[in-house]
Amino acid sequence: MTDWWAKLLGDKRELELLHEHLAGSNHLIIHDGSSYYWKLGDFPEDEESTDLQDQLSRSLAILNGAAILRFEKFSGVSSFSVFKFNQDGTKTGYGFLTLPERSLILTLPALPDETLVNWVSAARKNGMIERALSLYGTLEHTWKNLYMVIEIVEDDLGGESDLLNSGWVPSEMIKLFKRTANSFQVLGKDARNATT
Repeated sequence: MTDWWAKLLGDKRELELLHEHLAGSNHLIIHDGSSYYWKLGDFPEDEESTDLQDQLSRSLAILNGAAILRFEKFSGVSSFSVFKFNQDGTKTGYGFLTLPERSLILTLPALPDETLVNWVSAARKNGMIERALSLYGTLEHTWKNLYMVIEIVEDDLGGESDLLNSGWVPSEMIKLFKRTANSFQVLGKDARNATT
């Protein structure tokens, strides 16, 4: 098995935040003085480029989803290449284009520093968390798309009542969000439903 790395692109301040908050974790980001590299994981040395591109796309979606939740006004990072370090110090890899797309930036309360590491770690272990963070990190933040994320969280917890009882968000805020998202009268064509 070989460690594959992705060269990250994005706002320098955001790359520094990720580097700082993921230091010492299994989701290591290193900085060589000019560029930031994120450890994607161990894969066979002869891994196919399409498999690596898929892994890069999934990993970036998780990282961006977690970081958008964790940091106020985080715009996202991207990458165009993955590579491995050879024993002679050279790099071997593949290049492709993967960009996060988002138009709405949400402001969320401050969270503990370890939150980002915990979310990325949890996403790597739990498919529902991976799906929620991936959607949150790649889809435009519309009422319909955010509703999908809430549905995933509900499903993972066991249902709507389990989310409402979790205490993560006041239950009235969740109910208000859902009523608004479903209301054609309030949102018009942006509503999740056309008949309510």
